[in-house]
Amino acid sequence: MDRDTIERDAESFFAKWTEAWPAANAARLFASEGEWPLLRARFGTLFEVAETCWVLRDATVREHKLAWWLDEFRLHERGQARHPLLQAAPAAVTSTRPVEHALAALHASAPSDASQALTRIQQLADHPRDAPAGVAASQAVLVALYLLCLREGQPSAFAHAPLDVRARHAVASAESGVALDALVATLAAQWRDEIAARQRSIARADWQGRRGLRVFGQAALGVIDALAAGRGVPDLNWRSTLSAWWAVAGLR
Repeated sequence: MDRDTIERDAESFFAKWTEAWPAANAARLFASEGEWPLLRARFGTLFEVAETCWVLRDATVREHKLAWWLDEFRLHERGQARHPLLQAAPAAVTSTRPVEHALAALHASAPSDASQALTRIQQLADHPRDAPAGVAASQAVLVALYLLCLREGQPSAFAHAPLDVRARHAVASAESGVALDALVATLAAQWRDEIAARQRSIARADWQGRRGLRVFGQAALGVIDALAAGRGVPDLNWRSTLSAWWAVAGLR
């Protein structure tokens, strides 16, 4: 298959995630030179794993799909990727660890508290060869995605909600309405500072050549902050675009 076809297929596949996560448009706009294919592969595959864990309802389907991605990451490391996102980014550095953590979580009991729940989410960004900036941004996006799935009432996401916070808000299921919104706000407020501190700990120089990555991370913080305050997800508009520009101003 020629490179143009692979690129078109990658863009076509990622379009569904651009619709679900509009901040990806800003990340593409401000991405550093040559960064976009790598960024698209990183977050496209991350979104796929997250969707499998927190949206798909059938446990057998979840396990089969995660096993497929585990195999795909192994093939990618040998230059034999089948998925267009990875075929279009042969230099993308991947790891099987996130999928291994996801598979383990399928058979684990619900986390007892918010700290344990956050650790499980963060493990989906586990990558021994990734730079701290990549891990921090990926963790922020995953936390935001999880909270959005939980707010939508996805049963698979609710299964990973901590038991102590469920009890505090008397939330018995993913269909608990206002109580579920309160649970989401509580988790977002509890996790926000740690996620923000992780990104602040990254030296500005470490974001050089990673402008798009920084935009992804900053947008995720905005989502978490909005959910903590009980607000809706921020719209992608001139204000958010200006905020993205400020986040990367001066970076190459």
